[in-house]
Amino acid sequence: MKMPVLRIWAVALAASLLTCLLPAQTPPFRDGDRVMFLGDSITHGGWYIAQLQYIWALRHPGMRVTLLNGGICGHTAKDGLARFDWDIAPQNPNRVFIMFGMNDVGHGAYWDPAKADAKSLATRKEKVASFTANMRALIAKCRGIGASVTLMTPTPYDEYSTLVEKKALPGVNAVGLTALAEATRKLAAEEKTGLVELHAVLTPIFRDNPEVKFLSDRIHPHEDGHLLMAALVLDAMSFSPVVSETVFEAAKGSRTFTYAPKALPIPVGRNYKSDDRLYPLTAKLNQEIVRVRGLPQGRWRLKAAGKEILVCSAAELDAGVNIATLDTPSQQTSQKGVALAANLKKLAGSLRGLPQGYIQVVRRGGDINDEKSTFEKLDQWIEELRVANQAGGHYYRYYGGEVKRFKELYPKRESELKRLETVREELFAHCRLQPYELSLEPVP
Repeated sequence: MKMPVLRIWAVALAASLLTCLLPAQTPPFRDGDRVMFLGDSITHGGWYIAQLQYIWALRHPGMRVTLLNGGICGHTAKDGLARFDWDIAPQNPNRVFIMFGMNDVGHGAYWDPAKADAKSLATRKEKVASFTANMRALIAKCRGIGASVTLMTPTPYDEYSTLVEKKALPGVNAVGLTALAEATRKLAAEEKTGLVELHAVLTPIFRDNPEVKFLSDRIHPHEDGHLLMAALVLDAMSFSPVVSETVFEAAKGSRTFTYAPKALPIPVGRNYKSDDRLYPLTAKLNQEIVRVRGLPQGRWRLKAAGKEILVCSAAELDAGVNIATLDTPSQQTSQKGVALAANLKKLAGSLRGLPQGYIQVVRRGGDINDEKSTFEKLDQWIEELRVANQAGGHYYRYYGGEVKRFKELYPKRESELKRLETVREELFAHCRLQPYELSLEPVP
């Protein structure tokens, strides 16, 4: 019998199975996978998860892969370990991607890397050791429930941008997170897990483009940063760049063809275009190649469903043109589904407010299955923050808003979970493949 959702959250599941060694690779998603992304606020925000869900559905229509958000704001690897049994395990993932580091690094030890004293150096060393031990324990937890593991090196702290108002802490990224990224790589090799490389790819992009505002607060990526993260996850899984590859023969004089692609292209919006200038999204992920052979020499106007999308030579058409980023019916379908992906992200992120609140309730001896007890303990927590922050601190204001949202969500938590799954199904259903007409006209 399926347990009520809230009861599942409350019950700690003991896992005592022996761990097993896994191959050092990141296999692609498979039909039926339940993939958990475990992390901090960057994962809690969830844009890269929703983008991955949508891109995979576009490329693999009909495949059911469920990507789950397991992030909580402010969490470290130690926090993820503490909540694993009651938060992650009950959601029955068969794969877990783990990304921590931003809160594990100890920002205070990097105020001035050139003047690091013995205490700061000792703190840095202890943070790396603690991070490694907790990540290793998380790997064991995942394997204990039969889930394969992929580690993700942390995203960079942006100590480079000249546009972010918040003062940078030099060394948090170049020294601190670099050390945690290296610890993650070493751990992946030792434990034979999969690995997604974020830090080494994104750091030079941030460093070499200080005039670009990648993060609003030097920690949390904007939507375009999340798209880059999604692209790097796909890259780690050796995601094929080919959306489709189709050859038409024009030798017999035909100039009109029925085009029936087997997959849909990645939607091209503002974030895609800005990212494509910094990382080869189109070359790596978005190649929808159409070849037309046997055309007379000259220039030709290519139309999709009667609308001009490209003017090129017969030689270019014979070699193959990429129509993935052009204004085709398929690209229009992809762009219309972005709203569904955004809704999926919003709902999943909102639901992560539940375990975030449950932690505070349990710490204060409350019963998360009882509304009165839960709300009383949350009010107690906010009062503690008010006193500690003299009623004006950032944490008091932020978590006060979170508790308000929690109280609104708590009574309708199960219906919201159902709504999340409904939106996911709508996203799958949206990725239907519709044939359309490609036609060619000579350019006078």
